[in-house]
Amino acid sequence: MSKIYKRLISCVLILLLSVMIGNKAMAANGAPAGVIVNGKSVVFTSKTGYPYVDKNGFNMVPFNPIMKATGASVGFDKANNTAIVVTEHDRIEVSVGEKIFYNNNIEIAIGAVAVKKDGKIYVPFKALKAVLESADFTVEWDKKTKIINAYTFKFNKDEYVPYSTSSAKTLVTQVLKGNVVYIKGKYYATP
Repeated sequence: MSKIYKRLISCVLILLLSVMIGNKAMAANGAPAGVIVNGKSVVFTSKTGYPYVDKNGFNMVPFNPIMKATGASVGFDKANNTAIVVTEHDRIEVSVGEKIFYNNNIEIAIGAVAVKKDGKIYVPFKALKAVLESADFTVEWDKKTKIINAYTFKFNKDEYVPYSTSSAKTLVTQVLKGNVVYIKGKYYATP
């Protein structure tokens, strides 16, 4: 229980700090400001690539650094132009230009294509969400802060009580004290 609680607090703190301080990575064009995987921010550099919005309005994110942040091994099959991700239980294949991906040889439609730009694989957020969820992650998108939050820890909702306040200051104070956690888009008071 303590480990789950610590992860939840870490996610909330990172999210709140990103919102309060402002994220320099936030693009004026509406691209994702950041990605958090299991409570840790994914760092984007010129080497990994940066999120952007394509000409069709899709939020595109660099695939490799995000999947590595999950603890997965990531490779690339040049002959088939396919990124290969290996997790503890899954082998996920995402091919450039395809509207599907494979998880353990099972075809999954994503409705949007991966692209290769400047030697890096980018996937639409919709595709990233599908890939991460197929690997047992919960994925959330906060429209206001433009932050993608992906996590794998499980929680028992019966152990938490929904929390509400009209004061942002009170909410931040309670989160920082560890009395309130943010799970699946809602705030909960801890026991």
